[in-house]
Amino acid sequence: MYILIGGQVIDGDDIEQRAVACHTFARCVIAAGDSTREFPYSHDLASISTRLQASALQESLSYLHKAESDFKRLEMLASLADVQYTMSIVYHNLGRVDDALEVAERHAATLQEQSLLETSTTDQSVVSVFSIVDRVGVHVATPKGMNGR
Repeated sequence: MYILIGGQVIDGDDIEQRAVACHTFARCVIAAGDSTREFPYSHDLASISTRLQASALQESLSYLHKAESDFKRLEMLASLADVQYTMSIVYHNLGRVDDALEVAERHAATLQEQSLLETSTTDQSVVSVFSIVDRVGVHVATPKGMNGR
């Protein structure tokens, strides 16, 4: 899978690179849609500007969803939380309050998981791996005649 972002091709082999690129590009799309542009013969510049902003916000969502999915897969919680925060703001600005609240709940859950991992002194999956390594090491290091098992 290849993604063309700002003239650069990002292949799907490096998920972290793709996630960072999608998040960055989504923010660029939002910023570009927020810029003031001159339209000749336009009497309703405010209306055109509002439509451009909404279009940019809508376009950014596909990139934000991809970034969220990739960061979640990589378990990069700080970056995942950043993407979720941006998504919540985008949904809010589009008037999609239910979607904004849903993403805000995911954001809160991500922050809670991150906080839990930061304060956790032991990860149970690591403990079980080391337990297996310990048993294998004992088995390998123990002479067969002295192995009481």
